[in-house]
Amino acid sequence: MLPSALFLCNKMYAMSAARTAQNILRAFGFVLLAATIGACSPSEDRRAELAKIHEKQAKTYLNSGQYRAAIIEARNVIQKTPTDTSGYVLLATILAELGQHKNALSVLEQAPGGENNQAFTALKIESLLGRGKFSSALDALEDPANAALANSDQGMYFRARSLAGLERPDEAIATLKKLLAKAPDDVDALVALADISISSGDIKNGKMFLQQAQALAPKHIDANMLSAKISINAGDYATA
Repeated sequence: MLPSALFLCNKMYAMSAARTAQNILRAFGFVLLAATIGACSPSEDRRAELAKIHEKQAKTYLNSGQYRAAIIEARNVIQKTPTDTSGYVLLATILAELGQHKNALSVLEQAPGGENNQAFTALKIESLLGRGKFSSALDALEDPANAALANSDQGMYFRARSLAGLERPDEAIATLKKLLAKAPDDVDALVALADISISSGDIKNGKMFLQQAQALAPKHIDANMLSAKISINAGDYATA
């Protein structure tokens, strides 16, 4: 009986040793796999470099009106550098151009550290205006943290649009005139001033501001749409 017992013990020991060896090899395999994956993953510098390439391509697509391709590239920027605000701003910019202001705001809400980025804040206010949230846009402009933007030409334009949306036309007109005193060739400001003036009943000055805008930018979409609107309201369908 003793030899059989010894044989059984030796067999059990051998099986245990084999299992231990398998476990060691398996653990080593996992370590090797992790090391291989780590070696294949691009470095932080390389990811930033790839993000720049995707960003450039996205802007090229955007400028040529290929919005779907631009969105894909912008998402690639976010994927490569998820802690950088620029990819989120780029994607939100594309969505805003498509009139998808709600989606643009949703993207901006995911951006890390966006409140410290003026381009981020400007786009957020633009999207708020696009959604008709004039009070929220004005509140953002009056936030002391956004003073630099609020005092810029763009900020003054945003303020005028906010005031007009809140049915405060006199303040909106005064803001636009102040802006045009600094930047007389600001076509967007001229069109906005024309629109608000006409809506307030000042047809003569409204048309004058519109003519100035069209002289500077004959193909300006908003200017031409406002011109067509004026013609239709006057019953001049041929000109419209």
